[in-house]
Amino acid sequence: MTPTTENTIVREFELEKSVYVPLDPGRYQVRIVDLGLVEGRFGRQIQWSLELQNGEKTRAWTSDTYSAESNLGKWTQAILGRLPERFRPSDLIGKSAVAIVAVKLRDDGSETSRVTALTAATKQTRMALKAMPEPEPEPESDAASNEELPF
Repeated sequence: MTPTTENTIVREFELEKSVYVPLDPGRYQVRIVDLGLVEGRFGRQIQWSLELQNGEKTRAWTSDTYSAESNLGKWTQAILGRLPERFRPSDLIGKSAVAIVAVKLRDDGSETSRVTALTAATKQTRMALKAMPEPEPEPESDAASNEELPF
């Protein structure tokens, strides 16, 4: 019999423990898989879902401020080679870039990867990423509320 608590059915299930391993600091060839507007600890943010050349996935966050001085504007301009009047995620999804990754020490002593910048992909980067399968959109997540902005 399934236990109930005040009209809520509780189903038994198990989850395997996962271990977070931060990326090593450095430059990574990535493809932009998805961009979403999310609410986080710092208010509205743009969540960047990125796929590394080896198939691993990572995320980055910027504020939703779109200007030549903001990270959103700088990253967009680096990837597109121009700063359009309006920000449209569809202009960036599927594009290749180079992610600059640093490792940050958290308050609890653990390490976490942080994408500090996205820069233009070289011709070599674009060719390598063309061999990757097309990106699939990631499911919506509230994970951004537990993450820090990368700036």
